[in-house]
Amino acid sequence: MARKKKNDMAIMIGAIAVTAVVAVALIAVLVVRGMSAGKESSSSSSSSETSSETSSISSSSASSSKAPSGPAGPVVPEISDKEDGKDQSSESSSESISSESSSAPATSAPSSSSSSAPVTTTKAPVTTTAPATTTKAPVTTTKAPVTTTKTATTQLATPEMEIGVDDGAIYVSWDPVSHASGYLVQLFDADDESKALEEASLEDDEDYYAFDADLDKDIVYKVKLQALGTGAYYDSNRRVKTVTVESGSSGKQLSTPKNLEAYLDEGELTIEWDAVDGAV
Repeated sequence: MARKKKNDMAIMIGAIAVTAVVAVALIAVLVVRGMSAGKESSSSSSSSETSSETSSISSSSASSSKAPSGPAGPVVPEISDKEDGKDQSSESSSESISSESSSAPATSAPSSSSSSAPVTTTKAPVTTTAPATTTKAPVTTTKAPVTTTKTATTQLATPEMEIGVDDGAIYVSWDPVSHASGYLVQLFDADDESKALEEASLEDDEDYYAFDADLDKDIVYKVKLQALGTGAYYDSNRRVKTVTVESGSSGKQLSTPKNLEAYLDEGELTIEWDAVDGAV
């Protein structure tokens, strides 16, 4: 409640102050206008008196210049010293009045703009825009590494291969090939080579592999062996051999005889080879 009363008192004091300012402004405007009106009336009365005096002087001079003319010439009336002095004094006074009226500065009525409110000129703030700064991102040029591929010019030798059957499984062995990076071994059905039944990629130090595929009896299979190249060497041709798992047999194939030799001795041909285990 105390804060509300303070607010009401502040509002009343503000209203009284505004009313007092408005009243003072109105009184000042009325005083200025009264003073300008008084100046205008005094200047108009002085100008009317001056004009009346000059008109009376001009009429008297005109009457004196018109003298009656007689037979012997114009009759000059006698003028007493008093009248002469009066006329001279009136003429001098009229001349002084006319000179005063001519030399007096012209008074102009004060313009009504003197009581107008002062003109307030508001200059809009000048906003200065900072120059735009253009930052160019550095151009990074990344050069792709140049890879040089050497074209293989030498083909690997085709590996020698031996195959056999042991307990229904086919195995294969071969002699290592110089510069080979590995070997590819594949098993196909001899009647359908569109898809390998089993295949394996082996390291360069391996020379044996056994196929684990389920083998049917009395079916001809093909085994393919290829040496894989790298660098200056490309893949060898494929060595292909066939094998059959016969029904009623143990499924074990004998090894191929090695070190075959033939020579003539006194007209008789002799052939020798290394014995093979299991051969009859």
